[in-house]
Amino acid sequence: MNRTDASIASYSGEIDGLRALAVMAVMAFHLQVSYLTAGFAGVDVFFVISGYVVSKSLAEREYQSLGSTLSAFYARRISRIIPALIVMLFVVSILTVLFIPASWLSKTTSITGLSAFAGVSNIALILSSDGYFSPRADFNPFVHTWSLGVEEQFYLLFPPVYLLWLRWREKSGLQGVIAWTALPLLSIASLYSAYWMADNAPDWGYYLLPSRFWELAAGAMLYQCHAHKRLLPHSDHVASLQLIAGLALLTAGLVYSDKEHFPYPWALLPVLGTVLAINAIIAPKGRSGLFHRLLRCSAIRYLGTLSYSLYLWHWPVYTLMRWTSGLESLVQQLFAVSLTLLLSILSYHIIEKSLQQFNRRRQAVPSMVLAIGLSAITLLFFSSQSLFEHREQLSLSQTRDSYNWYAYKHPVLDVADGGQVLAGRRLFAIGDSHTGAYSTLFNEAKKRLGIAVTSYFIGPCNVGNMLYAMGDNPACKTRLERAMAKLKKAAKPGDIVILASLRSYRLSDHWWSKDPNEMLAYSASDEAASTLIEARAETSALIKRLQQMQLEVIIDAPKPVFSAPPFRCADWFNRDNPICQRGLSIDRTFLLQLRGPVMTALIELTQQHPNLHLWDPLPILCPNKICSAFDASAKPLFFDGDHLSGHGNRVLYPDFSRLLKEIWLAGPATR
Repeated sequence: MNRTDASIASYSGEIDGLRALAVMAVMAFHLQVSYLTAGFAGVDVFFVISGYVVSKSLAEREYQSLGSTLSAFYARRISRIIPALIVMLFVVSILTVLFIPASWLSKTTSITGLSAFAGVSNIALILSSDGYFSPRADFNPFVHTWSLGVEEQFYLLFPPVYLLWLRWREKSGLQGVIAWTALPLLSIASLYSAYWMADNAPDWGYYLLPSRFWELAAGAMLYQCHAHKRLLPHSDHVASLQLIAGLALLTAGLVYSDKEHFPYPWALLPVLGTVLAINAIIAPKGRSGLFHRLLRCSAIRYLGTLSYSLYLWHWPVYTLMRWTSGLESLVQQLFAVSLTLLLSILSYHIIEKSLQQFNRRRQAVPSMVLAIGLSAITLLFFSSQSLFEHREQLSLSQTRDSYNWYAYKHPVLDVADGGQVLAGRRLFAIGDSHTGAYSTLFNEAKKRLGIAVTSYFIGPCNVGNMLYAMGDNPACKTRLERAMAKLKKAAKPGDIVILASLRSYRLSDHWWSKDPNEMLAYSASDEAASTLIEARAETSALIKRLQQMQLEVIIDAPKPVFSAPPFRCADWFNRDNPICQRGLSIDRTFLLQLRGPVMTALIELTQQHPNLHLWDPLPILCPNKICSAFDASAKPLFFDGDHLSGHGNRVLYPDFSRLLKEIWLAGPATR
């Protein structure tokens, strides 16, 4: 063994130290952003290390044939990565089904988890439009597997390129040129894609291999240089300076990287820092310096050996606590870190280390390892898929009662024969998510009255909400005009259009809660009055357009809003979550004050437009001095802080039915 090989063989202590720093940075960032504002860059350290280690693994094995070499490589990768990963995925799937209610906030959880079994969760996140820094990502226990997806995809593309280098690196002419330029050229292309995606498709740039390949390749190219005894510092002083410079760049990346421009250009800092640090660590000299010794510290090295398991388990632990007890207090955070450490120790010693020792003793045939690995992946994939398919039966959450909690189109029960007194009439709904929240109400009207219902969902656009004008938003204007064009073709004089929207200031969302008094103060501010005037004018113009089409218009008055989302606060395991602190009830007088300016504007609009009908659900949903998210029978009226539940829809249906009959049976068509 030559000097370079000897150095490479003895580097693991400091490399584990680097792994420890990387995983601690990621864990700190995920625990609370303010602890390390760019700790997400720790993943880039792992990428560089992986590129180096994989290159070393391929180079150390004797080349036989392409098929056998690749088979042996993938067998090693499967035995190293897959067992702990699929166990984590299966266990977290169970916990997700038990404790996380189905909602918009958890909508992509199952597809992300199932995609992770195939190493494509990063692609699933892109298709779901779940950016790494979006609120929904914080509540998806499988989001962190995106980086494993990048690595697994790298393992498919990289080995043939690297084996080409191993076979042709000593050759002259075209073969030698190809061997030494293939990886650098691919890296340049990857870096350019990262640059392009930074401005044109930032989520793609963050999640996908084309913009991350250069990071893993940086480690591989460093090994290529080391294999030919290049770049290695040959003095204590130079090695120490390189390690200091590398750690300084790495630290700068972990502190200052801008998430809006990542991985390009800010990933250059941790990548270059890691390359310098590895280069100094591998050096045959200079390993007695202070920072070398710190990286070899037994406690840090042990964390490094646990780094893979720590990475696998920290995010699910954090996420499940966000869903249940919360993760805001120092006590909760210390518990989360302790639980992560315990699970990681168990994962490492029971799964990772045991399998490594087994493989060394048995020297398993690669084809057998591949077969067993793929079988295990398939078995746990279908087991997890079955869990998600039976979520409603297995969940411990009250939301498992989907009939009462969700405004889906459940079958309408007890429909009386001959009761479809409005058969042939048509109702059109235009609006945001609150249009979808009326799905059960519309379905009741369709089945019981015989009317036809068509909904035009126009996304998060403020159409007729009386609080914020849509203004010059081109996307929203386009969506509205498309809906109006469809309406013009489908509707006939006398049909009804309901403009469904949130017309009260929101006090909570799925992941945050606001002080009601702050919102009340804002509702009385000059700024709120100004936006209301603009929104009122916009709504009035829309009603006038509908009036010209001889259509009747219903606007629903502001319904109750709550400072906590009921679906996250109705169970024994989440009632103490900080988001639930303000409770699931609110003073009726407060709500009347909060919606006062909007109600005044709506009443004025009804006086200006004879085709406008104001429907007020608040007296039905809140008949008492205190408004509750649940009725007297403890059934939910609301799903979250302002969207109705399925039961809430059914409670409102009789009054909505009365209004439809009043408009149509006394309208122009029968007068």
